[in-house]
Amino acid sequence: MASVIKIKRSSVSGSAPTNAQLLDGEIAINTADGILYSANSTAVFEVGANLSSLTVNAMAFPSEDGGSGQILKTYGNGTLFWTNEAGAAGFSAFTLYEFVASTNQTNFAGNDDNGESLGYKTGGGNIQVYLNGILLENGEDYTATNGANVILTQAASNNDLLQIHSYGIATTGNITIAANNNVGIGNASPAHTFSVNGNSFFQANVTVNNTLLDGDNRAFKVYYANGDVAWG
Repeated sequence: MASVIKIKRSSVSGSAPTNAQLLDGEIAINTADGILYSANSTAVFEVGANLSSLTVNAMAFPSEDGGSGQILKTYGNGTLFWTNEAGAAGFSAFTLYEFVASTNQTNFAGNDDNGESLGYKTGGGNIQVYLNGILLENGEDYTATNGANVILTQAASNNDLLQIHSYGIATTGNITIAANNNVGIGNASPAHTFSVNGNSFFQANVTVNNTLLDGDNRAFKVYYANGDVAWG
């Protein structure tokens, strides 16, 4: 009869060996948790899957998931962390849209299942589309050409999850960067390069087409609510 070799082990969930229990390079297993351990001269560490911490080439990854749409960044000291892309609270140039498909659905547009209105910049590299976690090929598996619709080549099945990653557009508070690169303040759908809804205050000089906005060279007009010119 063949011999059975068993390494050091525990069947108690959450139990881990100590340095006093493992020699350098010796291994032990927790059969309840499915975790394999080994040790060096200073610490016991997990081997393989089910890691509670992960360091790759001196880069330490966070042990918890980030928020929706966040990305990993580093200060350059070997520690990665979750953050919004622009670095400001609540602002990110990345937007995640999620749609639960109906039977034979090909066209995805408008508000997603979280109430976010789909929008993306046209052109390469500004959008990624995943179906049930699988990255789709732009132009082959789907088309996205107008900034508002994503159309699948092959129809989705009922309850399929379509996730759309849109880069370079965002809304936070009262600031919007639209899919057409227009910027709005107090305007979620800016129709012009720069659209401001509400009162504005400029502490420094402002120029338009190299013309200073002052009492002598009035480069724009200010209107009363009835349409009469108030200034300019």
